[in-house]
Amino acid sequence: MTRACPCCGGIQTEAAGIWSRCRGCGHRWRLPGETATVSYQRLIARNDTTSPDFRRKLRDRLDTLEPLLPAAGTHCRVLEVGCAEGHLGEALKALRPMIYDGIEISRDAEAAATRIDTVYRQPAAEVQAPAYDWVLAFHVLEHIADPAAELSEWRRLLASGGRMVLEVPHESGHPLVASDENPEHLHQFTLPSLLCLLQRAGFSAEAVSSGHYESAVHPDSIRVTARQRESAESRQDRLVARFNEKMGDRPFLVYGIGGDFRNYVLPVLDRLPVLELLDSSAEKWGAHCAGHVIGQYDPARHRDNPILACSIRFQASILESLREQGVPDDRIVTLEEVYG
Repeated sequence: MTRACPCCGGIQTEAAGIWSRCRGCGHRWRLPGETATVSYQRLIARNDTTSPDFRRKLRDRLDTLEPLLPAAGTHCRVLEVGCAEGHLGEALKALRPMIYDGIEISRDAEAAATRIDTVYRQPAAEVQAPAYDWVLAFHVLEHIADPAAELSEWRRLLASGGRMVLEVPHESGHPLVASDENPEHLHQFTLPSLLCLLQRAGFSAEAVSSGHYESAVHPDSIRVTARQRESAESRQDRLVARFNEKMGDRPFLVYGIGGDFRNYVLPVLDRLPVLELLDSSAEKWGAHCAGHVIGQYDPARHRDNPILACSIRFQASILESLREQGVPDDRIVTLEEVYG
């Protein structure tokens, strides 16, 4: 039976032994079974914290996270899924005061509880907590049979406007290894497959990089910083607010009714305090557009109104035309200023 890809949802898949492979995004996955079942509750001391490998891995993660930390004195709540012994949280708390909680179902939770604030010993789906500003997960998602469902739980625990930092092995995790046969790993992510998965789970990637070190056998990992994907309605609200801010919260004129107007102003025109649509071309005068009639600039009638110069490509010629008609620069706002 054809199984849809757990990342992109495609059904053009092929089987290779116990693995399935998506022909679209290149993702490889297998079903959990006896060989892939590990009693994590009994595991302990999985990291040799004295080894150069561990120090290198910790430093690599801190190099990404430290620049992202909020300013001193800013309230911050962090959740690390799969926090192991809590060393990453301990290092970050030493850099900046924060609430740092973890999820860890192995016996390493006992050690983590001595280093970070709260350690939950149950899956994310069972955690009930105030929303977090950051959710971190390093080398967790490849162990999860249903990664989309798991990401939905992480998204539930993330505050609006919060961010997630996620890391998984890049394909096998090693450039010399064709396939990762670690029985604990159910997924081999490609960059396209991971980005597809994040998008389907309601996230937008902000930064993506590869080549991150986890261990000698997994020196190549993908790391993504992502935030909850903003709804179209929310983005439009912010755009309208941006227009109003740049135009000084005053009714304004739109000058230049061409392609940029159609792409970048018309979709929100009915929510903007636009008085009139103007253009320098006589061929457009008198045409109807979204309840307005396109006209020409009248210095006597329009002398007190702010004007939006509505073209990126022809911005210079519009500015020159308006200045020739006596419009001072302090009454002109460019489309570039609104979107820039």
